[in-house]
Formats: sequence, C-alpha cells, structure tokens
Amino acid sequence: MNLNLFEKTDPKVAFWKWFKKRESFIEKNFESLKEQILDEISDNLKKIDENLAFEISHSKEGQRRKLIISADGMADSFHNVIDLCNMAPVLDGWIIIAFRPRMNSKNLG
Repeated sequence: MNLNLFEKTDPKVAFWKWFKKRESFIEKNFESLKEQILDEISDNLKKIDENLAFEISHSKEGQRRKLIISADGMADSFHNVIDLCNMAPVLDGWIIIAFRPRMNSKNLG
C-alpha cells in the first residue's frame, strides 16, 4: 500500500516547483503586475520561513533577471536561504543569488 499521499512536501521543493511554473509569466509581466507578483512570491517564501525576503532586478535587454533571496538579517534563517538557493533549478531567464550584496566603504569610492 502506498502512503505517499500523506507525506508532507518539502516547502523548498514546493517553492521551486511553483516558481518554475510561473517563471515565464513573472519575467514577462513583472513591471505591469508588480504588486501581484511580489505578493505571490512573498506568500510562497513565507511558507518556508517568515523571515525570508527577496528582491528582483529590473529587466535589461539580453540579461537574465536576478532573484535575490535573503534572511533580512535574521541569522536563524540563514540556513534556509542557503538551502533554498542551493536547491534552485536551472532557470533560463533567472540568476538566483543568496543574500543581498553588502556595500562597504571600499565600494563607495
């Protein structure tokens, strides 16, 4: 008897399945449906960890968008950012980045 029906799906796996299905829609409609798309992504990330935050880069001709996932400074959630980004599938139009790059005084000139 197969009881897999009752196994709980890993929320990280579920996130990437959802994102992969929606990646083309998100990429093409981000500017026109920004609030809706941001809400959808946020809702799906919150199923993994309430502290997860994200940013999406602007679309530039010939370049892939960046999806930056962070823990919003919450150290207890760093492992979820790392695990989630390491689990990311290959996405033609996207680059997945763990944590926001930090500016330091050397970058300021």
